[in-house]
Amino acid sequence: MKITITKEVLLQEAKKVLQFLFKLPEINIILIKEVQIQSIKDESSIRKAIDKCFHDIYSDIDIEIKMNLHPKEFHSNQPIYADYLGRIGFNNDILGISHYCTEERGEVIRICKRNGVRFDLIISAYCVDGIPLLPHNRISEDSKKVDGFWFTAVQALGKLMRKDYLIASHLSHALTQEGLVLQMILRDQEYNTNYHRYGYAEELNYLTVLNNEDILFDKTSDRTFNYIARLIYSAVKSYDILYSSLNPSYQSRLENFINIWFFYKESLK
Repeated sequence: MKITITKEVLLQEAKKVLQFLFKLPEINIILIKEVQIQSIKDESSIRKAIDKCFHDIYSDIDIEIKMNLHPKEFHSNQPIYADYLGRIGFNNDILGISHYCTEERGEVIRICKRNGVRFDLIISAYCVDGIPLLPHNRISEDSKKVDGFWFTAVQALGKLMRKDYLIASHLSHALTQEGLVLQMILRDQEYNTNYHRYGYAEELNYLTVLNNEDILFDKTSDRTFNYIARLIYSAVKSYDILYSSLNPSYQSRLENFINIWFFYKESLK
């Protein structure tokens, strides 16, 4: 997939989502970067909002949604849209997701699409009688973890490219830990126990990648940048390999992530 991220691309991506949102009977107000959008034809407001969103190619689209929710769902702790993203315009085009419910009934959904465009969706709900129940899917905890891993990977990459080495390093080490957890699970399966008095001098998968692969993204004069780039790359590649071993039905997302990284790298020239 060829990755291209510009202000115009963000504009078109925002319009795709807005087309879905304005068809939903439960939605009252839609704002992008605090600019209220009256309809899908509200071109001037949409452009104004995207102008406010776009700082660089790592920018995301901030959408705030105020909506009505059936009392049964309002008083539950289940997701509103996060377990049925097709309703708001996201289908099989997602690389990674971060999601959490808010204390006042609502949720925050952060999405990175496979084309590299990112969304921050903030949903606030109001309890209203007579509103139809929303559709939901059952999403396994494993799927949530994988989605979360790849969203964090994109976050770490964006922080690295913006030279926020402190956060980039923090996130890249968190990614490495996730891969180590997978390798521990595989070890437990191999020995049919999760109790190990002593270890086995294991070869750590991420270190194998780190020490043996020629990584294209660490060829700069900045040693800190290079180190974090190598750590991110080794973390995502080892995770992808290990998760494939645990779950044969898993579809690798590594190539998609690398394509986004190549675009970021080329944009620095």
